Amino acid sequence: FDWFHIGGDDMYIIPENLRYALKEYQGEKNPLYLGFAMIPMYRGKFLRQRWRMCAGGAGYTLNRNALKQLEPVLKSSKKCIIHEVSSQEDYIIA
Repeated sequence: FDWFHIGGDDMYIIPENLRYALKEYQGEKNPLYLGFAMIPMYRGKFLRQRWRMCAGGAGYTLNRNALKQLEPVLKSSKKCIIHEVSSQEDYIIA
């Protein structure tokens, strides 16, 4: 695989359009985390200034190199919140 797309069960993707949008990034060696950028807020206040994340509602896409960087974090019991149940996977991944 070259790309990994994460999206909820309440969204639709037209695969041909996604392939077309990702075509310009094909072969990119840097890790890519693509999606709808937003500044996270909690109770009306920004959590971190000048920090962006991809909103989970719109879905987000990672390339192979981004997943390789994420893998050690997900395998680490100290860094990965394995017993956490949350609907904020987009915030956790960011």
